[in-house]
Amino acid sequence: MADVAIAARKPRMRHRIGAGPGGRRGKAATSAGSPTAGRLRAGLVGAALAEVGLTALRWSRHRQTRGRGGELWELASPELDLTMVVPYYNPGSRLRGTVEALVEVLLESGLSFEVITVSDGSTDGSADSLAGVAGDVRRVVLSRNWGKGQALRAGLALGRGRYLGFIDADGDLPAELLRPFVSLMGRHEPDILLGSKRHPQSVVHYPPLRRAYSWGYQQLIRLLFHLHIRDTQTGIKLVRRDVLAAVLPHMVEKRFAFDLELFVVARRLGYRRFIEAPVRINERFSSTISPRAVVLLLLDTLAIFYRLRVLRFYGGSIPAPDLASPPAGSAGALGAVGEPSLPGPSRRDGRDTVDAAQPGPQAGEGISVAAQHRHPPGTR
Repeated sequence: MADVAIAARKPRMRHRIGAGPGGRRGKAATSAGSPTAGRLRAGLVGAALAEVGLTALRWSRHRQTRGRGGELWELASPELDLTMVVPYYNPGSRLRGTVEALVEVLLESGLSFEVITVSDGSTDGSADSLAGVAGDVRRVVLSRNWGKGQALRAGLALGRGRYLGFIDADGDLPAELLRPFVSLMGRHEPDILLGSKRHPQSVVHYPPLRRAYSWGYQQLIRLLFHLHIRDTQTGIKLVRRDVLAAVLPHMVEKRFAFDLELFVVARRLGYRRFIEAPVRINERFSSTISPRAVVLLLLDTLAIFYRLRVLRFYGGSIPAPDLASPPAGSAGALGAVGEPSLPGPSRRDGRDTVDAAQPGPQAGEGISVAAQHRHPPGTR
């Protein structure tokens, strides 16, 4: 698909008009009628109309998929335990090593699995480097660079696993993290299992500026969404299939705010059992974050807040069909690796929201559970 660039039209300069001395406008008139103020008003109106149109479009799609769910349900395959999605954009030579390490860890786990790699419009030929990789590796190539969120949506919608997850392709997060993640998922059956840089047992080597960005962003998340998760953005997560099937049709973010929207929508639909797990991150010198990326993330975050609080865009839930998920208290598919399984689905007992940090059942396991309970219908 060819990109189309639309150049902004330069506004004409207005000469001295008005009743002010010497034909100049008064200060108040100049301020109120300036081209800048007009463009700002037009931009705000345009953004509001775009949000309304997007909401109408998404609601139309929701009505079509109500009770059906689309590809994420239709492609369910009980014999697969896990789907891992690896989105990437011009990762260079690192991609093949990341995917091979991921496949090796999954083969050792004894799980039935698939790995779906999604090229987000890469132009460096990295997609071709995956030819001949062992294991069940499926390749998806997007025609243009949409953003991490769009790449994840494309891959997750094709997943056939009972559990679905994703991991960054740059190698900062070692594939070996999946071993404890799989163990925790099988043991506790949370709605979402997330890696957290701010977990007390995490080992993170980041420059001070990157740490400041991360800390400031999480404070903003707490302020806007009252979401008591210490780190929404680390690029490794596992999600139960039934949770993702209910949440994904509501999501619209195409860039890095995809992770935040995942938690916001999940909580809105009543899924509150999130487990934070420690990670090891060794940032590579080529991994940088630009000021433009920071600004875009902030704008997307504010857009999620606007959709949540003003448009009530995430309000109605879509009833999900039975996905042959293990019943509460039984061992799930990941429990087959030898880990005991605790009662799994979210607790929805009608109590007020509670955030609790709990140690893992075994010494040194290092997990924290954010157990947030759903408000009864009509009390929010």
